[in-house]
Amino acid sequence: MILTLISLGTYAFGALAFSVLAATYWFERLRGRARPGGVFPVFTLICALAFAVNLLGKSWPLDLTAGLIPALLFHLVFEEERGRPKWLPVLFYAAAVPAAFTEDGAVLTLAAAGAAGLAVQLISRRAMTAGERRQRAWTRLLLLLMLASATASYWQLALWVNLLPDYLVLAFLAVTLYYRERLAFFDLFLKRGAFFAVGLIVLSAFFAWNTAPLWLASLLLTPLWMAAPWIYERISLAIDRRWLRRPYGRIEAERRFIHAIQSGDSEGAVRQRAVESLEEIFRTKVALNGAEIELAPRPDGVPFLSDDLALRLSLERTLAVVFENVRFRERERELRLLAGRAQLKALRAQINPHFLFNALNAIAGLIHTQPELAEETVERLAEIFRYTLRKSEKEWVRLDEEMEFVAACLSVEQARFGPRLATEIEVEPAARAVHVPAMCVQPLVENAIKHGTSHVERPGRIRILAAAAGGRLSVEVTDNGPGFPPGFHLNGAAGHGLRNVAERLSGYYGDSARLRWENLPEGARVSLELPCES
Repeated sequence: MILTLISLGTYAFGALAFSVLAATYWFERLRGRARPGGVFPVFTLICALAFAVNLLGKSWPLDLTAGLIPALLFHLVFEEERGRPKWLPVLFYAAAVPAAFTEDGAVLTLAAAGAAGLAVQLISRRAMTAGERRQRAWTRLLLLLMLASATASYWQLALWVNLLPDYLVLAFLAVTLYYRERLAFFDLFLKRGAFFAVGLIVLSAFFAWNTAPLWLASLLLTPLWMAAPWIYERISLAIDRRWLRRPYGRIEAERRFIHAIQSGDSEGAVRQRAVESLEEIFRTKVALNGAEIELAPRPDGVPFLSDDLALRLSLERTLAVVFENVRFRERERELRLLAGRAQLKALRAQINPHFLFNALNAIAGLIHTQPELAEETVERLAEIFRYTLRKSEKEWVRLDEEMEFVAACLSVEQARFGPRLATEIEVEPAARAVHVPAMCVQPLVENAIKHGTSHVERPGRIRILAAAAGGRLSVEVTDNGPGFPPGFHLNGAAGHGLRNVAERLSGYYGDSARLRWENLPEGARVSLELPCES
């Protein structure tokens, strides 16, 4: 009973497995994607027919396939070893197929295939990789077992020996697929085959020792049916980890890959992190051609199977999306930078005439009363315009240069307001050499005067403090004016200058720079914080 059940299960699984393999191969060949030549597709097709006719119980088709399978098996070994002369497999076909129709002919043909295959391997002297040497060792073992099982079957030593050739053909198929890497569904075949074998063993044992009625037996098996997905998942994971030596399952690999690349802020950083993560996942050297992943052969000779290829395609799609997002952010950053440059030029064009008008009015008022101060103010004004002309094509300046420009602007404003305006500038030594966008501090000072000190009756105070620590630069501009009005925002008329600075900082630094403003008990404070660029 058990042997019959195992036999039927083996034939059913063999027919299904070989049919899927044969259909896959021939479909690939029709689409022009299979490698030219080779007897392996024919071998899968004939094996599928052999297992099918075993189930149907047809006589002469069974004899025909029984003769072809050993000949094809020998042909595969001969092809793998690049044996000579090339016409030798044809002679084997010519002898094996007619012999299969005779009594004990199939058994003798299988024994001859095992012996001939071993002979071809023994006389072969071709250079081999580590993977090819392992394939030869497994093939040699299977050929020896075929020779032994055929001999035992011929002498009728035991009934169960007659089932061995079918299992050995399946094992030969698995070894050939594993090392030749020519089947897209090998992972599925292997995992489902193991799941099928476990189920067959459990069912055989259950029905062998179970004496309950069929309806009760089916009821008792219900927990097994419900646990089948969990069992298949455990079998799949065990095969991945122990045999195929995959460090992670597909879901875990995708999670790790996404975690590795998502923090990259540039295409180069994403590329570097992607390569490091892929080499850990696939255990081999990896090269990227755009988002396409190119895998070098593994040092241990283990081939890439269908799950590996499916994982690679999935990671390629993920990488393409991340690359596109990074490029979008870089384009957005570049557009912000271009907008910042345009705003810088517009800011200069906007500030200079306005500032020039106020300065000239102040100078005109000082010429008769304070000619020396008027002359000094003219010199300061000339210094300001020399700075703007000299830096007109530069986007970055040292902070100490920016502060000299701010000091010159404040001296002109002091000529306007006289003793009503007091200024203080304090720059720590560590901050002087930090590079900042040109004219990023001056608008803050101008805003403090225009909307702050100029609106109070008491003497105005402007204090500027710059410090650098922990790779960050902070600049604060404090005034004693009326402060920001309720509901102040950058898009309002009073926030035009600050909005220009905020947008330029965003274009240069992205989210790494911040512009803040707040009201104090007396006056207001505006501060900017950005990375140190020496």
